[in-house]
Amino acid sequence: MQLLKRYRNVRYERRAGRRPPGVLLACLVASTHSGTGRLFDELLHQARTLLGSFTQCQQRGELIHVVNPRCSVDVFSDRWPGNLPAQAVFIDDLRTLATELEGIENGADLEIIQNAFSRLFGEELSKSLVKEFTDRSGRSIANGALRTRRASGRIDLVSSGIAAAVSASTSRASSTTAPRHTFYGSSNPGVRREE
Repeated sequence: MQLLKRYRNVRYERRAGRRPPGVLLACLVASTHSGTGRLFDELLHQARTLLGSFTQCQQRGELIHVVNPRCSVDVFSDRWPGNLPAQAVFIDDLRTLATELEGIENGADLEIIQNAFSRLFGEELSKSLVKEFTDRSGRSIANGALRTRRASGRIDLVSSGIAAAVSASTSRASSTTAPRHTFYGSSNPGVRREE
């Protein structure tokens, strides 16, 4: 969930208007999981699942409707997306996320992975990830936890610690980076309200 929210924040950083509420995304993510127990697989599964859910609504000409499962009068989607064009923007974002992750799903060069994560989660997180990954690599190679594809040198994301490094780096980044929003409304149209 932290990675999805980080991705959303990167995409909406310079956009006007509301961003998809975290509680809406959390509710959708909580309702389905891949069951693999691996962070990278789960992230890709959630990107695909969210893309499918939003796309189905868009194709029917409907806005996503998400209700608090514990309180039926609490509608998580009451203020966002608000209209089909806003929903379409987020669908494009989800398609980009899924496509980027699929591009590195079966292994990739470290530079390709760093570039993909930089586009998805921001350059600062990507640099932190690569540093943490390279710091761990010596131990991982020694104990056989890091494998590369024979003759290609491509890194296997599933068996390596790179996804765990992403999660750890995201946790630190989200706890130390000041958000560019307020939790309260504002008469200033340039200030977005966090959902």
